[in-house]
Amino acid sequence: MAGMENSTETGASVATVTTKVENGTTVIGVRNVTEHAGATTFIYMLKKELAIVYGQDNVIAIEIDKNDFQLFNDKHMVSCKQSEIKNMFQKYSNATIILVDLNGNVEDAFCGEVLYLVEPSTLRLNKVVRRNRNCFSKLVGKKVILNQSLLLNNDVFDFESEAGIKVFYNLPPLDERKRNAIINDFLTKLGLFNKSVKNNSGNKIFGLFRR
Repeated sequence: MAGMENSTETGASVATVTTKVENGTTVIGVRNVTEHAGATTFIYMLKKELAIVYGQDNVIAIEIDKNDFQLFNDKHMVSCKQSEIKNMFQKYSNATIILVDLNGNVEDAFCGEVLYLVEPSTLRLNKVVRRNRNCFSKLVGKKVILNQSLLLNNDVFDFESEAGIKVFYNLPPLDERKRNAIINDFLTKLGLFNKSVKNNSGNKIFGLFRR
């Protein structure tokens, strides 16, 4: 499996993963940093948009040690135990992209990239800091996404200054039942989309977000 190379510098330019996708399976892990940061729904929205471009059978979502994906009634979103992850990768070895919901302290060495979700409410931030005062120092140079965020640009800057990390993307609350332009923008920044990518009908998806 081919994965992405992790960025090691805070604020470093984002390396595109498009060529990696073309040459093999790209594995992207998603981990909640704060409680209930929304990894399950976030993955669902990413998976829907990626499937439009890469094809339904080419985008698989796997969750480890929980069974929330079954609520979406999507055969391409599956659950497994941590001990079964290797077999799952073998089963879906022909997939272009595999999104993995990293529950708890599940190992993520098999991921080419890991996205870290932070729900930046005062309650969630104070809880995670009380558990581990050094929690954010471990995220330096990582792709941190503020999810379900109501922060404005100035607020994000203040958060970065206080936490000592760089925010990769500030994502507001979204309706998962609709297509959202901001998800496409996020995937473009991540390197999985570009403005010339077309959907299966031949239409450019950038800027065309129909339900």
